[in-house]
Amino acid sequence: PSFIYMQYAPLTLPPEQIALIPGVEGTTLARAYTTSNEIFYSKEKILEELPYVGGCFALVIIFFLARFLVQSSILVPVAKYFGITSENGVRRFKETGWYAIYYLIFTAFGCYVYLLENQGHDHGPDATHSAWNIWPMAQTWVGYPLQPFPPVFRLYYLMELMFYVHCIIALQLERKQKDYLQMLAHHIATFGLVFMSYWVRFHRIGLVILITHNISDNFLYGGKLLTYAFGTLPQGTTKRLLGDIVTHTCLGGFAVSFFITRLIFFPYYILPSTMFDAKAIISRMPLYNSTNALLLVLIVLHMFWFLLIIKMIIRILRQKGTDIKDVRSDSEDEAEDEPAGQAEPRRRRKVTSESTKKKTVKQK
Repeated sequence: PSFIYMQYAPLTLPPEQIALIPGVEGTTLARAYTTSNEIFYSKEKILEELPYVGGCFALVIIFFLARFLVQSSILVPVAKYFGITSENGVRRFKETGWYAIYYLIFTAFGCYVYLLENQGHDHGPDATHSAWNIWPMAQTWVGYPLQPFPPVFRLYYLMELMFYVHCIIALQLERKQKDYLQMLAHHIATFGLVFMSYWVRFHRIGLVILITHNISDNFLYGGKLLTYAFGTLPQGTTKRLLGDIVTHTCLGGFAVSFFITRLIFFPYYILPSTMFDAKAIISRMPLYNSTNALLLVLIVLHMFWFLLIIKMIIRILRQKGTDIKDVRSDSEDEAEDEPAGQAEPRRRRKVTSESTKKKTVKQK
């Protein structure tokens, strides 16, 4: 079980074996010889990470460039193919499409890195701690800080880190949503967690948390994208019916996956490991309080968003499942966000209703 621990020793491997561990060098190696965390706040640590900082700035630029190219060359033509012609409709489609593509790719990338870690790294016959998995979660801490951090793992981690920098900037450029402040808090908390876990080499538990969060986002953005695409089709047609089935399936997958990963697995399996396993295995765990505080912030945000998901499901059931509306609608007129062919009749009904009211007032 997770709470039966292998007691951590500051250094358990001979130097010739340590030299074979990918990514364990410099300040990380120095931490293996002591229980002090001062090395993580030293000038040597900053200089060691400085080359990667320049790469991080480049990654942010690459994300925005990729976003522009994908949206302009792929998503905008696809939106027009599905009959989405309004400026607001195209905007929503290309924004959602970008996030759908990102989460699909990086969920697969994260799972690939996890499978590599599950196979272990060849740095000596006695280094059995290099292969790990999440059953039990305590394995993410065993052997710290002598845990392999190969280039592909570091690349994945830095790309995820810089993606949230891109998200924070993009959030200021995109049209404000009703949960703007919650999304901003989520992106800042996630960035803080990924950065701190990278800095003190908690990359194993960070990988698990990132994959856990990315799973439900695939259903969310995929479902929204399909909603915008099929929502342009006339009601009652076979294609519209199939589209509604697919989008509602995505909605169900999103609600179920969100509940399981973020409200069960995350708070009842990951959080106890960061609060108890880590402290029992690692002598003087660095950034213990700040890390767990930010994890609790994420859990609160998860509960807030799940309430919105429940409200969305109730609304769909009351409408007999004819339309899926985004729980994160714009702060402006929500009619603008509806698919083509639905917003206009709503506007006409509104105008007719207002004119009727004016006639009634005049008659009085």
